[in-house]
Amino acid sequence: MTREEYLKRPLVEDVVYEISENKIRISSPHTIFIEITKPDIISLTEMEQMFRKLKKAVKEKKNVTMKGVTKFLPTVRELYTEYLQAIETIRKNFTEAYQLSQQIKVDGIHIGCLDDEVMLKLIEKQNGISKYNHLNTAFSQFSGYYHSLKQKYQDIQEIEHEKCETSKYIVYLC
Repeated sequence: MTREEYLKRPLVEDVVYEISENKIRISSPHTIFIEITKPDIISLTEMEQMFRKLKKAVKEKKNVTMKGVTKFLPTVRELYTEYLQAIETIRKNFTEAYQLSQQIKVDGIHIGCLDDEVMLKLIEKQNGISKYNHLNTAFSQFSGYYHSLKQKYQDIQEIEHEKCETSKYIVYLC
């Protein structure tokens, strides 16, 4: 089928296009056609600072200890190069997806959209990005460590507010 034949089909009703520099979401009340978010870049320096901040917060508490401290930074530093390569690929795919989604917004989504070559290319870009979210990728692991550090730091702050002296808390890093 040619693109011209596809464009002659009736349009899907009530499609919402949310297309920005950081997020692409094309949906209707019953279907999410595309949903892609461009990740922020986490610097190694930021990760190291967050680690030191957590370590300091733990030292200030009598009832909290940390496990995995010696392995954490070497592990994170080892992942960082691959993480940066993944970010570069993800952002390249996102830029291409952004352009494709703009074209789809202009043309509209027609019934039987999986016959559309532009939609198929956009889905391919989405899949190219989402594969980095699997747990065995450096991108996913590095991001996971960062978000885990942030959460653990918040948890430590809450322990301080509760002033619970009778319990023992252990923070596991790796």
